[in-house]
Amino acid sequence: MKRRMHVITVFFGIALGMFLYDAISNRFPSFKDGFIEGYNSDSVEKHYESCYLTLDPENFSAMPDSIFNKKTGKWIPARMMEVYVRIPMKENPNGLRLLWLLPCVILLFAGFLMVVYNFVLMTIAVGKSIVFEWINVRRIRRIGIGFSILFVVASGINIYFNRLALDLIEIENYKIITSSFASNLLMFGAIAFLIAEVFAVGLRLKEEQDLTI
Repeated sequence: MKRRMHVITVFFGIALGMFLYDAISNRFPSFKDGFIEGYNSDSVEKHYESCYLTLDPENFSAMPDSIFNKKTGKWIPARMMEVYVRIPMKENPNGLRLLWLLPCVILLFAGFLMVVYNFVLMTIAVGKSIVFEWINVRRIRRIGIGFSILFVVASGINIYFNRLALDLIEIENYKIITSSFASNLLMFGAIAFLIAEVFAVGLRLKEEQDLTI
């Protein structure tokens, strides 16, 4: 049983690490660079927002774009599914934007720390054979709360940038897909809450059994 719990914990840790690595390495640098560059811009002409766009081709059989193949020295047909763009702004809303973006960044950081910190505590507890205890139920619930915070904040940021893209950008031969909700974060949170409730039910049954003996 102890060995199985170790395997499950390691497996969940690997999955969580891969997810966080993907989120930090692929998304955060572009968000950070776009935020810093936009904030440091001192004129309307220089100001822009940076964001990812998921594209839906109007005709899946067509290849409306092309990319340069360095091996052959020729351009080859291509079709975009995702693109990173810089959206020019008509006005410079730096001060107003900071009023809600800065708290969002703080909340993202807080949610991230809540997930990682409680997961580390859970891992240490499992290593010491402290598994079916109420403290672990509370830790798993905190992990679920952390993922819920990440889901709400990330979805809010996505909605903002997606609305910005739809208002200012139109790409020939493509439709911009506005998948605003970070459903993977919601799924992790729901799984954490489910595991916490399973642990809680098991502990209540154990306590009731101990009282009847």
